[in-house]
Amino acid sequence: MEGYVRLKEVAKFLGISTMTLKRLVSESRAGLNNLPFYQYGRAANSPLSFKLSEVDRWARNHQPKRRQMPTLAEATKPRILSR
Repeated sequence: MEGYVRLKEVAKFLGISTMTLKRLVSESRAGLNNLPFYQYGRAANSPLSFKLSEVDRWARNHQPKRRQMPTLAEATKPRILSR
């Protein structure tokens, strides 16, 4: 049976700062993403817990979209400016 891990360990696992992870949790509460987390207690400072297998599954499905870089031919193609 898998245990729970704390915020700092999950941030290290994902390769992000703890502040970024807290922002992701806040976005998850607002319905902007579905990062799986558990919080015991009602106070805002109650500790957060995570299951690494759930976080890993979430991270694999939520890879950031990378901007497609133009090719050299596209980047150097002359542009016609309209007035």
